[in-house]
Amino acid sequence: MKRKNKIVCGILIIILLTTIFSFDKVLSAQQNDLTNNVKILQNVERSKFAAKEELEINIQKYSKDKKELVNVQAEKALKLHNLSYEDISKSNEINVVKDVMLNRTVNRVKTEKVQIDFDQEGNIVKLVNYEDISTVDKDRKDYEEDKPLETTVEYKLKTQDDIEYIINDIVNAYNLEGYKIVNCHNNLVGNWSVVWNKILFDDVVNAYDVVCVTIDAKDGSIMNFIRNSVIPETTNLVITKEQAISFAKPIIDKLDSSNNITATLTTFRPNFYWEENGPYEEADFIRLAWQVVVERNTYIMIDAETGEILGGDQMLGTDGARAMTVVPTFYKAEERTTAATNAFKRLGYVQPYACQPYTGWVNKQDIMWVLNHSSLYGLFLSCHGVYDANNNFANQLTADGSWYLSPSEVTGNWHFVFIAACGSSSTPAFPAAFKTGGFEGRCFVGYNISTPTETSYQFIIRFCSKLGSMPVIDAVVAARDETLAAGYRECDPGFWGDMKYYGTAW
Repeated sequence: MKRKNKIVCGILIIILLTTIFSFDKVLSAQQNDLTNNVKILQNVERSKFAAKEELEINIQKYSKDKKELVNVQAEKALKLHNLSYEDISKSNEINVVKDVMLNRTVNRVKTEKVQIDFDQEGNIVKLVNYEDISTVDKDRKDYEEDKPLETTVEYKLKTQDDIEYIINDIVNAYNLEGYKIVNCHNNLVGNWSVVWNKILFDDVVNAYDVVCVTIDAKDGSIMNFIRNSVIPETTNLVITKEQAISFAKPIIDKLDSSNNITATLTTFRPNFYWEENGPYEEADFIRLAWQVVVERNTYIMIDAETGEILGGDQMLGTDGARAMTVVPTFYKAEERTTAATNAFKRLGYVQPYACQPYTGWVNKQDIMWVLNHSSLYGLFLSCHGVYDANNNFANQLTADGSWYLSPSEVTGNWHFVFIAACGSSSTPAFPAAFKTGGFEGRCFVGYNISTPTETSYQFIIRFCSKLGSMPVIDAVVAARDETLAAGYRECDPGFWGDMKYYGTAW
């Protein structure tokens, strides 16, 4: 039945864990103990994290000769996108823009077809293909309840072999011979994601020298391209794998974990995760590091040259049907709340009485009250997640104990739901329960895999900043690529629902 002249109420409910049960004081004492017993990164000044109000800053109009915008390599790459220097030079919209998140200044060119960012040397470092972004349903408010999605779209590129020729063209156009494909999948319906990392030596790659490309599965067009390059201060390998594990041992012992411990070489930007009084701003450099992984849920980064602890992270949830028992404070919890709140306001949602944004502990009956509220059509829930072959569960470890939320307990006709929890979108269980997976004017966003808390934060703020300016699926794609390009690991968000839907209240 079609609804007319209704006021749609939406809510942003954020359940962000800031500690766990009564381990609050215990964890603080443990961190003090860790600081006194392990080597912490020396001679680097720490600064407390401060939320960045803007992700990009428009500095000024481009004033140099347009011929300096593009170098020879970029002109070659433009041909891959069916563009030329002449197309770019005709644009009257060229601005100097500061990318706050990647800490770089670019020359941004906008035409009717594309947005291209050039670095100061004239290389293409970002491209957005506007022709792949739908504007059909941007301002639509007249959706019908329970109208099924049409499923007539044919995706011609179904396997990795189908896109091999496109991959080869990208490698040639952008001179990626020294890079390795570290990710290639079509987990998000309608597009392929391909990620390259620069090879440092042997089989070790630099996660901060990265190229991310999204390819349209319908016709092979390049939807998004983004490149970022940060070179490690040193690649001297002094610390052995065994030594790295031993340096991480004081933290491992505090986690009450088994002996399932692995270590691999990679690169890392120090984030001081295991130090007290955080979170801190990340360092402005990267180091060759051992990633010591405990039970696949926790990692401790050890400097490969000095043996110092650079930081690390923990997952929002666990693989299989298993929940973590000890979890530190969620990474930058309040900042997630702010970003998501602003996004929901832009989309036209309002917050009914007693449904204001929230960061902190809740019990399960509070969650059920939200899920059963008759006026709520939008939901953002940041929590733990567990999943197995049969189902998904949202999992909260609260001050009063532990509880699970299964899809069978969800009711209502929701429009826009984002469950920022591990595995929440790995099966259709939650999308179907919220009735967001197969109807017009509805969608569900989640994570397909176990996701580090820092990666989750980085994705959320980028994703939320784009909502309202493009369909939700395109915001997911762009935020995923930008997060990976910044060097953050295990960013694999999922999407179910209407690919033209902007997420707006209706």
